[in-house]
Amino acid sequence: MYGVRFVAQFFAHPEGCDDGGFADGFLSYLAQFFKPVKDLATMTNTIAQTAVGVDRVQAILNASDVIPEKEDAIDPGPLKGNIEFERIVSATQGRARIE
Repeated sequence: MYGVRFVAQFFAHPEGCDDGGFADGFLSYLAQFFKPVKDLATMTNTIAQTAVGVDRVQAILNASDVIPEKEDAIDPGPLKGNIEFERIVSATQGRARIE
């Protein structure tokens, strides 16, 4: 409402708006007006980023967690849990190989 008064005063008496007080008051009004608009834009951006994140998480959760079995897969039979590793090599860049 404060800004409406300034605009109405400007159009009604433009010659009376030459002083710095009017300009200062009007600029103050503009600053007060644009802060909520800027805050809204920031919140909209945050909401958009959140929506993208939710879509990515849903895509992961909805992904099929069943690995398809090959047609010519070999049935190992009953397993005892004793696992032996043969011909396993591990190395990282700049470090010795572990065999």
